[in-house]
Amino acid sequence: MGGVTTETAAGKLAITDSAADLAFKAHLQEVGFGFAVATIVALLAIWLADGHPRYRSDEATVVYISDVGAANHALFIVLGTCTALCFFGCLFMDYRLRHTGRVPGRLRWWERAASALSVIFGFVCAVCCILLTIFDTFHHSRLHWTFAAIFFVCLLISGFFNMVESTGLYRDYRGDPLLQASFISKLVIVCLGIPAIVLMAVLGSLASDGSSLESAAAALEWFLVALFALYILSMALDLYPSRYTSKHVVQHEGVGNQVHPVHGVAPLHGSAPYDGTASPAGETEMAKKKGGARDQLPPV
Repeated sequence: MGGVTTETAAGKLAITDSAADLAFKAHLQEVGFGFAVATIVALLAIWLADGHPRYRSDEATVVYISDVGAANHALFIVLGTCTALCFFGCLFMDYRLRHTGRVPGRLRWWERAASALSVIFGFVCAVCCILLTIFDTFHHSRLHWTFAAIFFVCLLISGFFNMVESTGLYRDYRGDPLLQASFISKLVIVCLGIPAIVLMAVLGSLASDGSSLESAAAALEWFLVALFALYILSMALDLYPSRYTSKHVVQHEGVGNQVHPVHGVAPLHGSAPYDGTASPAGETEMAKKKGGARDQLPPV
């Protein structure tokens, strides 16, 4: 059962989510990671079980994951499509939950812009992931590698903008260990992915048929698919707080079940969400300090 959003007279957003819907949102990244890992493990296991076959007479010792996928076309399409859908679902869910305050929200315009660009390039990436499995290397080689190139480039661009967004969020919620881990993980993925995709393109263009350079380029393709799986898993750090912000009412003005920065420190995940009946953490402490200062003033 999907969520239903309505506007009340008090300016509140009433968000109704079933338990199954919340569980699906919270665990979507693990499902996507599972599909990505299943793609790598299944194709690698098939290739090893078949005795390291060379699917083309001029192929190198290490074959491209694309060639193994082409030899097992139906499996490649199913796993690749499921992975792509989960990947885009994670990006869109992160965008939506930050907008509604279910996870730490964006405060600056460039954070919102980076988030939107991450979703846009992620969508292109997901579409190309599906298309490159349909148009395999055996029957549509030019189309396959065109979609593969767009897929990897858009994946890195999406990861870069996601990292930019994480940078701003970590600055806004400096005490949040999940946002720090999210930023570091995406930084590592982008820093490893950029040289890997450039090196793969260079080696692939310079390699002769069956050479060791072609084997190296093929190994880099396996590595890039593994980075894709880790990128999906890293989104668990972004969506995890939504498991503890599942009440039915989210208010606009910082009162309710939204997650807000308090003097540079985010609330701890797993703590009871603020329900509007008491001052948020930090503000109560500040009120005490101000009250104490007033008590110490001499009478006028």
